Amino acid sequence: MSYSVGQVAAFAGVTVRTLHHYDRTGLLSPMLFPRVAAVVHHAGAGTSAAALRAGAPSVPVPVTADQPFWAARLASIGAATEPIPFAGLTEERLAGALGRVVRQQAYARAASVAARHMATEDGVGAVLKALG
Repeated sequence: MSYSVGQVAAFAGVTVRTLHHYDRTGLLSPMLFPRVAAVVHHAGAGTSAAALRAGAPSVPVPVTADQPFWAARLASIGAATEPIPFAGLTEERLAGALGRVVRQQAYARAASVAARHMATEDGVGAVLKALG
């Protein structure tokens, strides 16, 4: 049986607005992610970092490669629910995770702490210093 995003959202008891392939609309994650209650994503390094920079909590759904690692890291700092591997993704698991991440403010607080920390980092300066 297949469920729509709206049906999963209703099951979770939350309101969801979806934007599929936002990258094709010209919107960029730095513009979009600060405006959302949570980001459901594949947990790639770039999307994970973008969600953290925006202070948005995550529901990671890793598929392959390094994604399980980044999904676990997001969860370990409290900025995400436990990962839901794509192969084990069900409407119940997604709805449950989405409901938790939106209702339990600890996820948003942890993501905000990470965002503040990331904003103070000077990656280029650190590299230049290391290169001497």
